[in-house]
Amino acid sequence: MTSKVRAATTRTGDEVGIRERRSQTDRSAETREKVLAAAIGVLHQGGYSAASIKAIADKAGVSLGSLQHQFPTKAKLMAAVVDQLAQERIHAYRATADHIDDPWKKYGSVFDTTWAVVKKPEFAAVLEIMLARRSDQELRDETAPAFETNEATIKEWVLGLGTQAGDDFGAAEFRRSLTNTLMYGLAMQLAIGFDSAEAEDLIRYWKDLMVVAAQHPELLPRRTGAGLRRTT
Repeated sequence: MTSKVRAATTRTGDEVGIRERRSQTDRSAETREKVLAAAIGVLHQGGYSAASIKAIADKAGVSLGSLQHQFPTKAKLMAAVVDQLAQERIHAYRATADHIDDPWKKYGSVFDTTWAVVKKPEFAAVLEIMLARRSDQELRDETAPAFETNEATIKEWVLGLGTQAGDDFGAAEFRRSLTNTLMYGLAMQLAIGFDSAEAEDLIRYWKDLMVVAAQHPELLPRRTGAGLRRTT
């Protein structure tokens, strides 16, 4: 075999190997995507108790072995669900805010984006996992990094927008915490059949109150390292 033929054969073999590895990577990514989508769907439709590994694999149309190759335990799969939905939320924030020049309007867009994300049926998956963590130590431990890291990222970014807009930092943190609590509660209500039109009315009313509070930070306590204290 001439050196040119050997070189051509080697290149062909290398190219085949690269295509095979790329194909395997693509298949793995596709399986992961299917499993995560299925997990979110099962959590939303049937709750955490219905989200068995087998039920998720069946919905995804993959074998148990393929699923467990990606996610060895249910807790690891739930952590991946939390992380994916948090990343989608962060992307939604940035996709909206990046097109707004006015600092105050950019900051204000966070309220609408948060509600748009929280009221989606998919968010019920996060709520189911949050509730299940109360009695499942493995789930709590496995999902803690995803919850804590993403929450810290979102909090830092939102409060950074507030600082750029000239908002009072302590009062802004309190309003954010209060608003998240309200929205999460409404999302839970929606998951069990609360009237969506009434939820929208409540959100509009709350937004008006938060605008007034932003204009008069003395109305709300400030969140500090020691807890809450009045601004007056």
